[in-house]
Amino acid sequence: MKYIILFIALMSHTSTFALENLTGQGTRLVRAYTNQMEKLLGVKCVKFDGNYAGEIRMMGMCYRLQRHVNLEQARALYAYMTQEFLDLANNDKKARIALHNYPATINNLNLRITFCDAKDMPLHSPCIAAISVENEITKYYVVEKDLDFTLYFQEPYSETVSLAKSKSREN
Repeated sequence: MKYIILFIALMSHTSTFALENLTGQGTRLVRAYTNQMEKLLGVKCVKFDGNYAGEIRMMGMCYRLQRHVNLEQARALYAYMTQEFLDLANNDKKARIALHNYPATINNLNLRITFCDAKDMPLHSPCIAAISVENEITKYYVVEKDLDFTLYFQEPYSETVSLAKSKSREN
């Protein structure tokens, strides 16, 4: 079964524009990131859009992944993709000058990953259905029924990254 990861990175509070409005450094940054994630993780970019009006303010990316994930796997994927995006954005000299907030940190991002089936429906429990960060707290959600997202677990974002790094060192 194919699964979709909805990965939304918001650099500030703006509305979403069509892909045509994501130009210049924003497009280049998203393409570089998408290529990197496809090569490293095997995720396929389904679509992306964003707002680039003189500054990179918002980007949305949707990926397809062909596997279920438990909490540990979701944590590792989330921490990795977040850090890779921030590193790429902050270390790319051409994109860096276009960032609305530099350096970009988790405080500048509103990230959400939603794990869906091939019909774009969120996965049901026991699979993790979504992850987001709010006020530096990583929140993991499951879907029991009727597409209601229920908070399953939460932890400080710094712990999310720390646990993901320590787990990767064990492997």
